[in-house]
Amino acid sequence: MVRGSVAVAVAAAAVLLTACAPDPSDAVTGAEIFAANCASCHGPDGGGNIGLPLNDSAFATKYSLGEITAIVTNGVLTMPAYGTKLSAAQIDAVIAYILGGFVDPAAAGTTAP
Repeated sequence: MVRGSVAVAVAAAAVLLTACAPDPSDAVTGAEIFAANCASCHGPDGGGNIGLPLNDSAFATKYSLGEITAIVTNGVLTMPAYGTKLSAAQIDAVIAYILGGFVDPAAAGTTAP
C-alpha cells in the first residue's frame, strides 16, 4: 500500500512540475498579461521605452529561463516585482509570449494544441 501511495505522489509531482513550465500555447493569455502589465514600460511590441527592449535576440540569449522568471517575479533595478501581482502560471505565460517572439497564435493563423 505504501508503494502505491509513493508512486501516486511521484506521478502527481511530475504533473505539477510539467504544468509549471512555460507553455507556448499560453501565448494568447501571455499577450493579454503583457499588454496589461509590461507594455507601458517595454513597449507594445517589446521594443523598449522606459524598460529594456525584449524583442531582440540579445535579450533571449543573455538570460536563462530561470533568470527571467526571477526578474519578473522579484523585480530588478527600476522594474517592479510581479510575484505578488501575477500567479506563477501568469508569469510563465507572459515569459512564453516574450520568448516566443511576441507571436499570438490566433493572430498568426494557428491554434494552440
